[in-house]
Amino acid sequence: MTAQLIEASAGTGKTFRIANAVLRLVAEDGPRELDRDGVRIDRMVVLTFTKAATAELRERVRRRLREALNGLEAAEADAAWRARDAVLAQWVHDTPADRRGPRIVRLRRALRDFDLAGIATLHSLCQQILRHNALRSGWLLDATVEAELPDLVRDLATDFWTRLVHDADPSVLPALESAGVTLEGLAALARRAGDPELAIVPPFDSLGEPSEQLPDLAAWVAAKGALDAVWTPDRVWGALSDGAVVVHARDASQGLSHSMPRGGTTSKAWQVRKELNGPRPSPADALPDAFAAFAPEAIARATRPGQTPPRSPELDAMAAFLAAHAAVQPRVGAVIHGARHRLVQAVRDQLGARARDRSRRSYDDLLVDLRDALRRTGGRQGPLAQAVREQFHVALIDEFQDTDPIQWEIFRTLFADRRLLLVGDPKQAIYGFRGADVFTYRRAKSDPEVKPAPPMDTSYRADPELHRAVYALFARPMPFGLGGPALQPVAPAHTESRLVDDSRPPLQLRVMPSGPAPRQRWAPELIVRGWLADTVPLLVASDIGRELRRGGRLRDGELERDVGASDCAVLVRTNAQAQ
Repeated sequence: MTAQLIEASAGTGKTFRIANAVLRLVAEDGPRELDRDGVRIDRMVVLTFTKAATAELRERVRRRLREALNGLEAAEADAAWRARDAVLAQWVHDTPADRRGPRIVRLRRALRDFDLAGIATLHSLCQQILRHNALRSGWLLDATVEAELPDLVRDLATDFWTRLVHDADPSVLPALESAGVTLEGLAALARRAGDPELAIVPPFDSLGEPSEQLPDLAAWVAAKGALDAVWTPDRVWGALSDGAVVVHARDASQGLSHSMPRGGTTSKAWQVRKELNGPRPSPADALPDAFAAFAPEAIARATRPGQTPPRSPELDAMAAFLAAHAAVQPRVGAVIHGARHRLVQAVRDQLGARARDRSRRSYDDLLVDLRDALRRTGGRQGPLAQAVREQFHVALIDEFQDTDPIQWEIFRTLFADRRLLLVGDPKQAIYGFRGADVFTYRRAKSDPEVKPAPPMDTSYRADPELHRAVYALFARPMPFGLGGPALQPVAPAHTESRLVDDSRPPLQLRVMPSGPAPRQRWAPELIVRGWLADTVPLLVASDIGRELRRGGRLRDGELERDVGASDCAVLVRTNAQAQ
């Protein structure tokens, strides 16, 4: 047998599909001898990726089994019964009379044993497998499982930081901080480093053999301070504003291919000012392109033939800073990238041993431990895998797009040649939730043991006009980036808007104005982030208040009701923005 992969966009009924699959597996005759009497509820694995999703899935599956049992019992007694949906009604109707009895028995058994159902998160399944097969897996019987091991990770980062800066020159610390190399930054990197599948770029071998000691940064720090002290965008433009000396409009006929027009020059000068106001530039990083616009060679190229390139304290300070940066950046970058690689290697080499010495494991350790145990004991044909396969005959994986390489290796080893149903939306994998990797999804899709099933192509969530408008936004080549998933066609199930008598466009965009604003928060062609953080919540609140005051009506099933606050959703990129 082969695994099946179903692509299902948001709102197409993924959870409904899984609950219905469990119903059929439990109640119907199976294709193999061991499942001829249906699959027992404790012989299947139904996995998702969060505890909240697991609780919802358990309730949906239990309700589906109960509704199916009610329907079959009503049909057997020739009694009236109203199905929740057409799919269930059809399944009950299509059940042959001589199969109702066996299916009723199987459903009653499943509901009786439902607390034994393997509906769980992947981490809890891994822990169950490791503990129940401790002798085969080498699992620590007294291990304490925790979400993370922050104290051990921080200890490793602190030890590394101490070695890095113990004998360093005092000028090194500000440079490290400006490059994001702080104790907190290293601790954050160490927390991510526990995933052995994550790679750091550039690769360590591309750095040559970087020194572990930073070069003297005193000249760089002084040059940056001098530039910061004098750089004023208006004065920079003043030094370059003489059109008789500096080309402000390109003239190919005279061989003048480089120019410094007022708008672009002032914009770049403000970008430099913004960078100087922040924690960067760093001696470890390449400078933003705006700095190069004021390099001596760039100004010389824009100077008219026969004229002397203009000079000013600002331009001289920029030239000195660019020279100082070019002298240290390659060496500092190599040292810092080398340090990060060494920290990652230290975490991967030492964290597991420290945790085992204390009989502690993290959720991520559960995945790695099971993956390694399966490898060590012979893979699919080994005793550990065989024990698991004897216990579980079927596996269904919800939100499969959230799978990372370690998880897919576990799924593939244990279940890919059996009855395995994978349901996911690769478009969501591009966000990297829970370590998701769109390339893992693509590898699974192309695996010879995985058979693509027809996608779920009907959306039950969005109104038709909004559905079409959103799809129009993504109607372009590679809408999710190079190597990203394609946008599969999905049709709306709703035939009309649920907003009553609302003729407004279903999708509206707000374009921020480019007019005047307080000088300290605005620059030409540049909206400062702090201003947006203050203003956007006010605009959103105003929009919601206006919507609620309009007194709009919403079709809710067969009823109509007022539009309420709970009908409004605000989506943002980060938790901090939401707060």
